Amino acid sequence: MASAQINATPQAVMGHVQKLSDNDPDFRFMALNDLLQLLNHAKPDFLQNDYNIAARTVDSIIKTLDDQNGEVQNLAVKCLGPFVGKVPTPVIAPMIEKLSSLKLKNSVDNAVPSMALRNVIIALP
Repeated sequence: MASAQINATPQAVMGHVQKLSDNDPDFRFMALNDLLQLLNHAKPDFLQNDYNIAARTVDSIIKTLDDQNGEVQNLAVKCLGPFVGKVPTPVIAPMIEKLSSLKLKNSVDNAVPSMALRNVIIALP
């Protein structure tokens, strides 16, 4: 498999975030996988000036934590760690609050919010 150039821009993030609301779990999984790769290869400050995109991304990732597909949930948990280091500081506190009060409706595993919160706290600077 050839390695593709990863375009780490706020617009690329929004492209992946929009795919997270697709009905097909495979599309949601691939969007999260692409988002994870983008976050892992992006500069640490690439979302620092885009509060709205960071906030929308937080909401979308948190929504996928309650996905019916366990693989999508797992990838959403993995995305939160690298995401924390890229977002403006004012986004982090509401994200932690949302994660700590998250009640899952579609998930079999109730530990998903705890794992997500753990990844966020570990990744804090």
